[in-house]
Amino acid sequence: MSGAALLLIDGSLGELLVARAELVNGSVTNVRCSSVLTQQSGALPAVAELFPGAGGRSEIAGVVVGRGPGSYTGLRSAAGSALGIARACRVPLIGIGSVEALRTASSSPLSLPIGARESLAVDAQGVRIVPVADAPPRAVLSEIGLSLAEAMFRLATPALCEALEHPERQEENAPLPLLYLAPPRGIKSPQGNL
Repeated sequence: MSGAALLLIDGSLGELLVARAELVNGSVTNVRCSSVLTQQSGALPAVAELFPGAGGRSEIAGVVVGRGPGSYTGLRSAAGSALGIARACRVPLIGIGSVEALRTASSSPLSLPIGARESLAVDAQGVRIVPVADAPPRAVLSEIGLSLAEAMFRLATPALCEALEHPERQEENAPLPLLYLAPPRGIKSPQGNL
């Protein structure tokens, strides 16, 4: 396997991180992030920037998506975009825990906003919900985007290699479980949330 183009979409920080990498002989190289990093513009302009031209999207061999936890809206936006692109391109979709990638990407404590009053703290003590006033500095996508993308691609590499080498083992409509800290107001909490 050589030269497979990969797409990453993550919304756990509340903004969309869209990145491209190449999978060469089981290693991820040439990681690039899109300059389009706002939730409002959606993922497609960023994907078009990273995979330009009429045939650009045909280069995509696999899609990686952040499963959370993190921003409710960001996760749903990223997951919907990633799922749609993966199905349209008929390529594997690999979900990666966003917190695990954040811990790999940053040696400093950081937090993800999860509401007006609470944050998700990610540090040496683990992952926990804390009041905003007690939270470590907020993770800023413009500062950690590239290292986060590299970490997510690295974490997804074994599953991507397996999926690309054995496409017959992939379930076409496999669910993509997202990790929410809490359901939106008015919705009963399903089992399996953090």
